[in-house]
Amino acid sequence: MACPSPLLILTLFLFSLNQVSYAETDTLKPGQQLHDWQQLVSEGEVFRLGFFNPNPKSSVDIGVSGPRYIGIWFNNTPFYSVWVANRENPVPDSSGTLTVDTHGKLQITYQDGSPIVINPGQAVTKRTSRGNFTATLLDSGNLVLRQVLS
Repeated sequence: MACPSPLLILTLFLFSLNQVSYAETDTLKPGQQLHDWQQLVSEGEVFRLGFFNPNPKSSVDIGVSGPRYIGIWFNNTPFYSVWVANRENPVPDSSGTLTVDTHGKLQITYQDGSPIVINPGQAVTKRTSRGNFTATLLDSGNLVLRQVLS
């Protein structure tokens, strides 16, 4: 019986990692980044959240150049955003990532740019209220920030 080649084993391992990293979820967990090519999908698959380009020819196409925004849209209808986070401050390219910091602030970071804070007034402001936060996209279309208590 022949032993599998190291190249075959490495390929299968990388393929399995790729499948895990693209798994759809409704929640951005502490320490996770939502990259430009990834999206959150509400549990009942009613809404999506992710980066998009408002150009009608590209909408949510991956790798499209031009301004990118974080938005929420209906999952199973032609693209129509119902909420846009960074309307006044688009990401200039597809290098953007969305994170939730330890104060409960949603932030977009991108190459060669300053972080864009989406909810500066709604974040936890007490210094004693630092912790792990999640952002969950609900079937109602709301994005809910929750502190994970240990």
